[in-house]
Amino acid sequence: MIHHQARQGKLLRRLNKHNRDYFKDADQCSFVEDSISIYEYLTSNGLMVPHVSSEKNGGRVIDSITLMPSWIRRLIKVNGRKLVEADYKCLHPNNAMALYGGKTEFLTHVNVAEYLQLPVLDVKRMHLSFFNNTTHQMKQSPLWKYYEVHEPVMLQNLVDEKLKSEYKHRVTSRRLLRKEVDIMMDVIQRLNAMEIYVGYVYDALICIPKHQYIVEDVMNRAILEHGVKTIAKTESTRNYIPFKEKSSESEAVDLPRLLKELKRA
Repeated sequence: MIHHQARQGKLLRRLNKHNRDYFKDADQCSFVEDSISIYEYLTSNGLMVPHVSSEKNGGRVIDSITLMPSWIRRLIKVNGRKLVEADYKCLHPNNAMALYGGKTEFLTHVNVAEYLQLPVLDVKRMHLSFFNNTTHQMKQSPLWKYYEVHEPVMLQNLVDEKLKSEYKHRVTSRRLLRKEVDIMMDVIQRLNAMEIYVGYVYDALICIPKHQYIVEDVMNRAILEHGVKTIAKTESTRNYIPFKEKSSESEAVDLPRLLKELKRA
């Protein structure tokens, strides 16, 4: 059985011909077969032509790479070399600080988790939707307590806008995503001017290893100029092992071989 903790804390497993009901914790699992199906859909007829989403989604660019399961995306190589991914720490909470008059700088999920005495992964998951929810939904979240105590002005400004806007509670996600896109577009333009070309995954960029520190530096400079106080973190995928066999030594996954195995199963 495959054991690996995928993003958002889900355990990456193979179904191995079992029905999902076979797994008691199926809702906490991400299944390899599902990821492979998504991968094949996104690549079987060539890569999607990138397109810009609506203002509802901030104008984010959508393509095969952004929609691809993260553990598969991390296996991509350029000229035989694994890539590096850099993204911003706790971007949307810090983005909300900048847009709605918050005073906290360089907030992290760890800061919030320690105050609430919750696992960091739980706080990270809650942050994915917290600011985008209705006021009633926000108040049901443990995060409300943190922001009510530490950022009452920011929280009130955000709630007031939800109540007054023609877009209602969805106005927050529109503004947060638009700000994210503006920042990333600025970063990519700066890098391109330096003849450094990167892959785009929303608030993250993918680059070859020799460019990782330049990319990180440009990301840090740009976001501060946009008034958002956070930093980029770079996670090298050079030694990334997407999952391992419980009873054997860890090995990097050979995706073509895995596809053939799953088709024979």
